[in-house]
Amino acid sequence: IKQNQEKELQYDELLFEYERKFVELSNDKENLIRDYESLQSTYMQTKHSLDNLKKGFVKREDALKKESASYSKALRRLYFSNQMLRDEIKNICESLCNELLTVEEIVTISTQLSNDLNENIITSSNWLPASVNREEDKQVDSHVDSDIDGYLHTFVNSEVVGELPDQVDKLVYRQVDSKIDRQADREINELKKQLFDLSNEKSQLIFEKDFEIENLKNQLSKSLSIHQSNQLTNQLIMQSTSQPTDLLTNNLTNELTEELTIATNLTNELTTNVTNGPTIELTNDNNYETIIDSNSSITSQTNSEWDESIDNIDIDEIIEKIKIEKNNLEFNLLQLKLEHEKLDMKKNEIQNIVNTKSNSQTEIKLDGMIDYTLDRKLDRYIDNKIDIEIKPLDESIDITTDNI
Repeated sequence: IKQNQEKELQYDELLFEYERKFVELSNDKENLIRDYESLQSTYMQTKHSLDNLKKGFVKREDALKKESASYSKALRRLYFSNQMLRDEIKNICESLCNELLTVEEIVTISTQLSNDLNENIITSSNWLPASVNREEDKQVDSHVDSDIDGYLHTFVNSEVVGELPDQVDKLVYRQVDSKIDRQADREINELKKQLFDLSNEKSQLIFEKDFEIENLKNQLSKSLSIHQSNQLTNQLIMQSTSQPTDLLTNNLTNELTEELTIATNLTNELTTNVTNGPTIELTNDNNYETIIDSNSSITSQTNSEWDESIDNIDIDEIIEKIKIEKNNLEFNLLQLKLEHEKLDMKKNEIQNIVNTKSNSQTEIKLDGMIDYTLDRKLDRYIDNKIDIEIKPLDESIDITTDNI
């Protein structure tokens, strides 16, 4: 009986211990169930947020692709417009060099205009703002902002962060404001119009110059004809009494042929000199006259019969008109340079407006990473396709996981 009682006590103690452990295990089971449900809810919420984030990235990518197409067209249009302007300026400078200006002046003007065009390209490329929110992208921006602000710092793990660069790798171009494109087009068209006006003015000056040359040729021919007629008449009167008629006629015919040949050569030389823009120097030394230019030199005969015909030509007036034409063309070039400077000032004003607009807008949290990638892609694209250097807007952006 005593042994049975002791066994019953041991049994009761074991039964009590088993009941206590059962209660503890039941409580643990309930806690585990609650933890499991909480984790499951967290997992679903995380999955939903990541799905929204991916959708936001897809929408953002589509919007940037549309903007990249317009930016590429604008950049190509700007490049080819500047190339056309460069060719037009080169042609104008070559024409002016052949007409009036020296080689050194043409090289100086061409270098300055080329530098202005290069600055135009570089300045236009620097118009890209750090972040541009177009009207049609505001909803996409707001959606992406809310997703990133709400879930990125809590639920994005290292594996998802590692996938982000591959997704952003497709975003090659930056958005460009269409107002800036239109402003650049207007400025380029204005510059082309000024160059066209300058070309028309140059053509008008050349036409006037050719007209003066033709008048000069007619005047010279008329003067020589009158002078030769008078001279031959006097010779006929003087020699009619001493020589036979046939011999006198033959001599006069030969002399007339020689005089006409000399007059024709002088007329052609003078026309060539005036057309090519010569430097004419006259030296009067006892009826001995010399005409010098860069292409030829002619020494006329010392006979006094040429004095009257050459005295009828006002060489100083011709030289003065050529100098006036040269000054007018140089003044037009100076005005063109001033227009270039005004264009640069307007571009600087536009740059300031764009910078102010960019700083006033709210950037999304991933703009650091997107800007960093776009700058690299844009640099490589420009260097490979168009050979224009565009510096990244910010190379010091830290895109580590902790900062994200």
